[in-house]
Amino acid sequence: YNDFGDAKRVTIRPFDGVKVKDKDAHDVLNACAKAGLLILTAKDLVRFLPPLTITKEEIDAGLAIFAEQIK
Repeated sequence: YNDFGDAKRVTIRPFDGVKVKDKDAHDVLNACAKAGLLILTAKDLVRFLPPLTITKEEIDAGLAIFAEQIK
């Protein structure tokens, strides 16, 4: 998994798990869902499963939502 801590730039590949510091993965999932981003959890990890046809703009928008929810 990737530790999404204080990093300024993170590479997230499809199906990777991200461990979010100081947040429960299920709380992040619920917050992201309320903001319009669907993600999955696997125990204490957040997982991204983007479609194969996703655009860069959609990735940027989704990561912006994710970043806002883990603040």
